Amino acid sequence: MIDPNHVILQCPNGHELQAARTDLDKKLECPVCNVTFLPVIEDTSRSGVPAPQPLPLLPRPDRPAYTNWMLGFWIWVPSWLTFFALLSVLFPSLGASGGVSKLPPSVSMLLGSVSCLWLVCIAVVIVMQLMWIFRVHVDAERFGYRVVSPGLALGLSLIPVVNIIWTAYALLRLARFSAEDSGSLRGVKSGASINWARVNLIASLLVLATFLTATYLLNATIEQARLEALQQGVQDNTPEMTAKVKELAGFTPVVFLAPLLISCAGTVVYAFAVRRVEDALYERLRDRDRSPPPQT
Repeated sequence: MIDPNHVILQCPNGHELQAARTDLDKKLECPVCNVTFLPVIEDTSRSGVPAPQPLPLLPRPDRPAYTNWMLGFWIWVPSWLTFFALLSVLFPSLGASGGVSKLPPSVSMLLGSVSCLWLVCIAVVIVMQLMWIFRVHVDAERFGYRVVSPGLALGLSLIPVVNIIWTAYALLRLARFSAEDSGSLRGVKSGASINWARVNLIASLLVLATFLTATYLLNATIEQARLEALQQGVQDNTPEMTAKVKELAGFTPVVFLAPLLISCAGTVVYAFAVRRVEDALYERLRDRDRSPPPQT
């Protein structure tokens, strides 16, 4: 007969050991297999129900190591386009056909190389974004996040246009998850992540609305110029029509500069939101040093 202040339990590997009742809310280590676990014990003296077996503690997750690279690429992509738009505003001759060829050969070669690098960055950042959104949802799901599964999160990120709003919404939900059961200091960080996620959602809506509006106005202007050229006797689908449309539409680099500047600002907001949400999320996951919630 054992001391009533002690109980007999088993480690996750089935080894039987004795523990004091006062230690049942602490992590225990099996002296046989050295596994660390948190016992789940119920009082069986009144219910007569056998105590459930303890579940092993989940390892503390580490945040993705490539987040800074992903955010750096995201900032680089619109910044390079904005840089070219600014060059066209400052040097209008660059906007004409063959304008870049008028630059010194070394400068033209440098701009061409950076442009090729820009295309590579687009492919890399898209892959990294998909990896990141899947990874954080996997880690959050292991510790009780049930809003969106990792597979659905990845699938929605593959839909053009929708993925812009979806990513911002996902950050907001993860920020709210990070704020649950938070302590005082972590609560401040989680509150900041929620605020940044909200600002990012508004910025994403603004960027999307700006580009949709700019695309609509651009197409309407081109169509109006084409109709005017047809009325002047210019044949459609000819080089003369293309030149006439450019002349009548009167495009200037400023038309493209405003959406790009808004996109750059939105990307910076997104980078801050991702960093704040990731900090709050993984701080909570590291604090969740207990067994995973039961599956229903």
